Amino acid sequence: MSEKGRSVRQFERRFKQWLGLTHREIFAMGRAERAFFEALAQEDGPEDIDWPDVAALAGYADQSHMIRQTRRITGFTPASLFKRVKADPSFWTYRLWGIGG
Repeated sequence: MSEKGRSVRQFERRFKQWLGLTHREIFAMGRAERAFFEALAQEDGPEDIDWPDVAALAGYADQSHMIRQTRRITGFTPASLFKRVKADPSFWTYRLWGIGG
């Protein structure tokens, strides 16, 4: 039982009102960020990243799940995003996470 105004649904509504995103969307972004850092840790070159391993370590069900969510958030597949961050100056915001130019 919950008190008046303290239900889970009420919390979800306030969460979305305050942040502009649902809890599920915030969670998906956090998982995508974990995948990004896992890829950084594995990278010796773009072809050296074991994407299925990155997906598993970041908490995705499988690699295709990671690809779908990454594409939904960024518009790119993980491999394509990683390559663009390295080569395209307009992706500078991703470099703030630690990928050098």
